[in-house]
Amino acid sequence: EDDSDSDYYYNRTVHFGDVASFHVLETRLTARTDPNANPSGNVWANLTKEIAASATKAPASWPGSSLERRIRAIKTGLDAYRSEENESMAGPGQLAWLADEVTGSAASGVAWQVIAQASPVMDMMSPDLEKAADALDGDATTPPPTGHGSWRAALEAWTDWTGTALPNAESFGDGGRAVPVGAARALLAAGRYRLNWNFDDWRGYAAERRRLLKALVPNANRAVIIGGDSHDSWAGVIAADETHWGAEGSWAAGARDPAALEPGSAGAVEFDTPSVSPPGAFEQSFAWCPSELIDRGHLEANPGTLRHAQTGRRGFVMITADADEFTADFVLTPTVRSRGYSPTCGGSFVVTERADSNGGLVLTERACPQFPSRLFTGPADPRFVDWSAGAAAGLGSASTADRDERIKTMDETWIFGVFLGAFFVVGFAAGLTWRKGACGDVNARG
Repeated sequence: EDDSDSDYYYNRTVHFGDVASFHVLETRLTARTDPNANPSGNVWANLTKEIAASATKAPASWPGSSLERRIRAIKTGLDAYRSEENESMAGPGQLAWLADEVTGSAASGVAWQVIAQASPVMDMMSPDLEKAADALDGDATTPPPTGHGSWRAALEAWTDWTGTALPNAESFGDGGRAVPVGAARALLAAGRYRLNWNFDDWRGYAAERRRLLKALVPNANRAVIIGGDSHDSWAGVIAADETHWGAEGSWAAGARDPAALEPGSAGAVEFDTPSVSPPGAFEQSFAWCPSELIDRGHLEANPGTLRHAQTGRRGFVMITADADEFTADFVLTPTVRSRGYSPTCGGSFVVTERADSNGGLVLTERACPQFPSRLFTGPADPRFVDWSAGAAAGLGSASTADRDERIKTMDETWIFGVFLGAFFVVGFAAGLTWRKGACGDVNARG
């Protein structure tokens, strides 16, 4: 049911029996202050300029330098700005409404109180590329980028670590893309010095984030947050302890390793869905940087809270809930370059309540389940069936002859469609030219 009597038309509560109440927030129009008013403007661009103008621009020279002091001063200013009490996303009226809705839902015995809103809420500090490279090398399960003996060697090449590269030297990253050294150094610095770069989501509204969590966590039976907007896949927890809700989150409260928040100490669990088609911020701005490094960098920078990070892949999240469990499956879809449609699993998680009297939530990663057949179009529409995976699921033939015949039919249809479209475009242009005539509009007098 929608709360049509609310002062905010866009926020509402939708109940699913006694299993879940979805509290939908409006965070864009009615109470949001300007996210672009931070003192450093575009953090990436200005950080790149600061480093380029320094005499110690090479990362090996940063420790103890004036550049390092300058970057730390920038961080102090940015953190102070995003902690200002007067910055808001939801506003006091909507947060009071949320506290009442959550309290009422919990009191009526509903198992899960779910906040559905636009942006990531949990800790999401900039990726630490140095720790990520060392961790990937230590794991030795993900091969380093082509042309480099290790992830650390790749990172040092991309950032010209010692500043000894020739003036016109080039290095290449993911997909053979040239790496702009200035951008690579800015990305490295953001992670090393823990600079927040995104002021468009709850990271840029730290005081309002704290108020949001105070309206939700203490009042819910079991709190779940659903977000998006970043276009990438994230899963993690938010501590029940309010001292973890500041600008630096659980890191400042001492949770600096994956085991710092013991099972059951989470006050809320969060899932942020990827987009189906638009790219994420990192693949758009740092296309040269492999997603494996970006993803591991996020996990290393947010060790106590972030449990799943996957950038560079599009898709959506499937949610299932009952009185005891809340599950989220990250479904990754193929790109527009794929002829077939065969979704894959990017990760699967289940949320349960701690069994003992202390309560609290436990987030557990599980094996990917078998997707329901409705995610596939089935054999009736062969244009969207991936023949290898589809056949394994009983959704179509995997024979080479059948596959080639379907592709041939698709290609012929596509060519005919392009020809027909071109015919209409040329015809329209010709008609327009005739209408205006060689010397002007044919309807003109004289």
